[in-house]
Amino acid sequence: MSSEGQGWALRQLQEISDASAGTFEIVDLFEPDQEGAGLVVIISMSCLGFRHQEGGVPLKSRERLRLNVPAAFPFSRPEVYFTHKRYADFPHVQWGDYICLYQAPDVEWQVARGMFGFIQRLNEWLRAGAADELDPYGMPLHPPVAYSVGGLSIVIRENTPEPAPPYWSGYAQVTRENEHVAELGQWIERGTQIPEGRLATAILLPGTMPHEYPATMLDLLKALVARGIAVEVIRAIMTIGVLRTPVGKRAIFVLGAAMRGIAGGKRLQHLACWRIDSEQTDTLRSAAVDATEENPIDITSFYEWALEAKVEWCRVLEDRPEIVERRDSKSAASWWRNKNVVLLGCGATGSAAALILARAGVGKIQLFDNGIIKPGILIRQAFLHDHVGYTKVSAVKLYIAAASPGVKATAEHRQGNRVK
Repeated sequence: MSSEGQGWALRQLQEISDASAGTFEIVDLFEPDQEGAGLVVIISMSCLGFRHQEGGVPLKSRERLRLNVPAAFPFSRPEVYFTHKRYADFPHVQWGDYICLYQAPDVEWQVARGMFGFIQRLNEWLRAGAADELDPYGMPLHPPVAYSVGGLSIVIRENTPEPAPPYWSGYAQVTRENEHVAELGQWIERGTQIPEGRLATAILLPGTMPHEYPATMLDLLKALVARGIAVEVIRAIMTIGVLRTPVGKRAIFVLGAAMRGIAGGKRLQHLACWRIDSEQTDTLRSAAVDATEENPIDITSFYEWALEAKVEWCRVLEDRPEIVERRDSKSAASWWRNKNVVLLGCGATGSAAALILARAGVGKIQLFDNGIIKPGILIRQAFLHDHVGYTKVSAVKLYIAAASPGVKATAEHRQGNRVK
């Protein structure tokens, strides 16, 4: 049973069809099978006369599309799909057939225009797609899609090296890690001296990847081999990453492609990250440790895993200076950036001021206070019960390290004429 909004959408589509002189047709209709379900409308649109440029979507003279109209139309926007997957490799096409009409749906979808505005937007998308103008000059590029499958987030803190053809390979130091997040710092190129500690494997491409990233390890390896990276190289650097992953931890891998930036401008690295679960990581590590020339079980283990494994893409939280602009970059707080500050007193006011200054990006902050944290002050000062017995300067220094690791903080606790 169609909702009132779906009935309104269908009447608008019929009105468009009647006025289109055959360039727009309703081919089929599938009523919702239950209350609240979507209305499915199959339409056919003429693409004759659309200018086609090399690199554009190779549209047929007519394209058949599927509209999904939600029960809450027009307050919920429709979705549109190709009825095939021929254009899966083009930007703004997701899952092989879904057309990404709106980059910012919450502000671009116009409720009052209903299906009239939606079909006009679809027509504009098809014209721009054929002419290779889906990413207009001066506008942000549409990023590729890697569908995350787990709760792990990867924070990227440092700008990437600029990869020379055919690729850059190496590692990224894992500087902080817990159950929910891993933070990556320095990049280390393969062939240079590798520092001690936990590492993530990294491959950076000077070119592009498919706009929808592979879901299986086999397809990912095929995509990388097609871009000039030998499987043996991939296996070798992955093995180092696995060996540098502690027992019981997940191995982490970074894949970069030059797909971020402004159309017509310099292409920066778009980073995607994936992981191997801890059990499989332990298996691959054990195989690498036990392998010999006579019994290369590490190679066998790698290929057995790669033939069957899914790629577990992770959520990426960007903090690279080259692509992230601070929210306070144009505010008065930016004056404090990289300044050296001396703070006298770390009580109720001083402890709060220290955190504000640290988050504003001061280069160094020197903390002075002669007090310790006692139970009675917790009700009025922003310290924790676990800090009772700490000096105030040491507790504030811990706060700063947790909130802004890049800020250098020193703590001086004075008792009489003595400094601790």
